[in-house]
Amino acid sequence: MMTFIDFFAGIGGFTAGLTQAGMECVGYCECDKFAVKSYAAIHLNNSPGKEWFCDDITKNGYSLKMLKISFKLMAADKGIVSIVRAE
Repeated sequence: MMTFIDFFAGIGGFTAGLTQAGMECVGYCECDKFAVKSYAAIHLNNSPGKEWFCDDITKNGYSLKMLKISFKLMAADKGIVSIVRAE
């Protein structure tokens, strides 16, 4: 099974589509607190910790270089396929 992380997830429309296509979401990133609550209610059955989560990658000391390295390491470990989408 292919896995993915949804950056800029909103309420998870992209997650819903890929999940329906047979993929598994292993994490998401969203900074809007209301969207995060909606995402959790829709996709996680309000079960925190089910997926990796980051609220705002620009405010948590993450650099783009560090994110790329972390993602590559995690991808290699979990078999994640990189899918890029533009906002």
